[in-house]
Amino acid sequence: MDAVLYMPDGNRRFALDKGISLFEAYYRGGKTLKLFSEFFIVERRAKIFIYHALSDYTYKRTDSSLDSIHTAALRTFEDLVKKDFFRKMGIKVRIVGDTERLPVKLKRILKSLSDSTEKGKNGEVIILGVILLKKILI
Repeated sequence: MDAVLYMPDGNRRFALDKGISLFEAYYRGGKTLKLFSEFFIVERRAKIFIYHALSDYTYKRTDSSLDSIHTAALRTFEDLVKKDFFRKMGIKVRIVGDTERLPVKLKRILKSLSDSTEKGKNGEVIILGVILLKKILI
Protein backbone atom coordinates (compact mmCIF):
# COMPACT_ATOMS: atom_id res chain seq x y z
CA MET A 1 0.00 0.00 0.00
CA ASP A 2 1.39 3.39 -0.93
CA ALA A 3 -0.71 5.77 1.18
CA VAL A 4 -3.38 5.82 3.87
CA LEU A 5 -5.65 8.76 4.71
CA TYR A 6 -7.13 9.04 8.20
CA MET A 7 -9.78 11.61 9.07
CA PRO A 8 -10.41 11.65 12.83
CA ASP A 9 -14.03 12.18 13.80
CA GLY A 10 -16.26 11.79 16.83
CA ASN A 11 -14.13 13.21 19.64
CA ARG A 12 -16.87 15.57 20.78
CA ARG A 13 -19.41 12.73 20.85
CA PHE A 14 -16.87 10.60 22.73
CA ALA A 15 -16.46 13.35 25.37
CA LEU A 16 -20.21 13.60 25.89
CA ASP A 17 -20.63 9.82 26.04
CA LYS A 18 -17.78 9.30 28.53
CA GLY A 19 -18.42 12.44 30.59
CA ILE A 20 -14.92 13.82 30.02
CA SER A 21 -13.74 17.25 28.97
CA LEU A 22 -13.42 18.16 25.31
CA PHE A 23 -9.70 18.70 25.84
CA GLU A 24 -9.29 15.16 27.21
CA ALA A 25 -11.27 13.65 24.34
CA TYR A 26 -9.27 15.51 21.68
CA TYR A 27 -5.99 14.74 23.45
CA ARG A 28 -6.82 11.04 23.55
CA GLY A 29 -7.82 11.24 19.88
CA GLY A 30 -4.52 12.91 19.04
CA LYS A 31 -2.67 9.84 20.26
CA THR A 32 -3.89 8.03 17.15
CA LEU A 33 -1.30 10.01 15.19
CA LYS A 34 1.56 8.16 16.91
CA LEU A 35 -0.29 4.85 17.00
CA PHE A 36 -1.18 4.90 13.30
CA SER A 37 2.28 6.21 12.34
CA GLU A 38 3.75 3.15 14.04
CA PHE A 39 1.23 0.79 12.47
CA PHE A 40 1.49 2.08 8.91
CA ILE A 41 4.96 3.62 8.54
CA VAL A 42 7.21 1.94 11.11
CA GLU A 43 5.75 -1.48 10.30
CA ARG A 44 6.01 -0.66 6.56
CA ARG A 45 2.34 -1.17 5.69
CA ALA A 46 2.35 2.13 3.80
CA LYS A 47 4.91 4.65 2.60
CA ILE A 48 2.74 7.67 3.41
CA PHE A 49 0.28 8.22 6.24
CA ILE A 50 -1.94 11.27 5.76
CA TYR A 51 -3.54 12.62 8.92
CA HIS A 52 -6.27 15.11 8.10
CA ALA A 53 -6.50 17.48 11.05
CA LEU A 54 -8.87 20.39 11.53
CA SER A 55 -11.48 20.14 8.84
CA ASP A 56 -13.21 23.16 7.38
CA TYR A 57 -16.29 22.07 9.35
CA THR A 58 -14.32 22.43 12.59
CA TYR A 59 -13.69 26.11 11.89
CA LYS A 60 -17.40 26.75 11.38
CA ARG A 61 -18.18 25.82 14.97
CA THR A 62 -19.61 28.49 17.22
CA ASP A 63 -19.02 26.71 20.53
CA SER A 64 -15.82 26.60 22.59
CA SER A 65 -14.57 23.28 21.20
CA LEU A 66 -12.02 24.90 18.89
CA ASP A 67 -9.96 26.08 21.89
CA SER A 68 -9.96 22.53 23.27
CA ILE A 69 -8.93 21.14 19.88
CA HIS A 70 -6.03 23.59 19.54
CA THR A 71 -4.85 23.01 23.12
CA ALA A 72 -5.01 19.22 22.73
CA ALA A 73 -3.19 19.39 19.38
CA LEU A 74 -0.46 21.54 20.89
CA ARG A 75 0.05 19.12 23.76
CA THR A 76 -0.01 16.12 21.41
CA PHE A 77 2.70 17.61 19.19
CA GLU A 78 4.74 18.83 22.18
CA ASP A 79 4.73 15.25 23.51
CA LEU A 80 5.88 13.86 20.15
CA VAL A 81 8.64 16.47 19.84
CA LYS A 82 9.79 15.87 23.41
CA LYS A 83 10.02 12.11 22.76
CA ASP A 84 11.66 12.82 19.39
CA PHE A 85 9.39 10.05 18.09
CA PHE A 86 9.33 10.79 14.37
CA ARG A 87 13.05 11.53 14.02
CA LYS A 88 14.00 8.41 15.98
CA MET A 89 11.72 6.32 13.75
CA GLY A 90 13.13 7.91 10.59
CA ILE A 91 9.75 9.35 9.64
CA LYS A 92 9.55 12.61 7.75
CA VAL A 93 6.70 14.87 8.86
CA ARG A 94 5.32 17.38 6.41
CA ILE A 95 2.66 20.00 7.13
CA VAL A 96 0.51 20.70 4.08
CA GLY A 97 -2.33 23.16 3.75
CA ASP A 98 -3.65 26.16 5.60
CA THR A 99 -2.01 26.93 8.94
CA GLU A 100 -3.07 30.59 9.08
CA ARG A 101 -5.91 29.94 11.51
CA LEU A 102 -3.73 28.02 13.96
CA PRO A 103 -2.49 29.61 17.18
CA VAL A 104 1.13 30.81 17.02
CA LYS A 105 2.43 28.19 19.48
CA LEU A 106 0.84 25.40 17.46
CA LYS A 107 2.36 26.74 14.23
CA ARG A 108 5.79 26.85 15.89
CA ILE A 109 5.66 23.30 17.19
CA LEU A 110 4.51 21.99 13.81
CA LYS A 111 7.38 23.79 12.08
CA SER A 112 9.82 22.40 14.63
CA LEU A 113 8.47 18.91 14.06
CA SER A 114 8.70 19.27 10.30
CA ASP A 115 12.21 20.78 10.40
CA SER A 116 13.57 18.11 12.76
CA THR A 117 12.41 15.23 10.54
CA GLU A 118 13.46 16.46 7.09
CA LYS A 119 15.90 13.58 6.65
CA GLY A 120 13.45 10.79 7.52
CA LYS A 121 13.96 7.88 5.14
CA ASN A 122 11.46 5.28 6.40
CA GLY A 123 8.28 6.96 5.21
CA GLU A 124 6.30 10.12 5.58
CA VAL A 125 3.48 11.43 7.74
CA ILE A 126 1.59 14.30 6.19
CA ILE A 127 -0.47 16.50 8.49
CA LEU A 128 -3.07 17.72 6.05
CA GLY A 129 -4.68 21.08 6.73
CA VAL A 130 -8.04 22.57 5.87
CA ILE A 131 -7.68 24.38 2.57
CA LEU A 132 -5.70 21.82 0.59
CA LEU A 133 -8.26 19.03 0.94
CA LYS A 134 -11.03 21.44 0.04
CA LYS A 135 -9.16 22.47 -3.14
CA ILE A 136 -8.53 18.84 -4.08
CA LEU A 137 -12.19 17.94 -3.76
CA ILE A 138 -13.53 20.90 -5.76
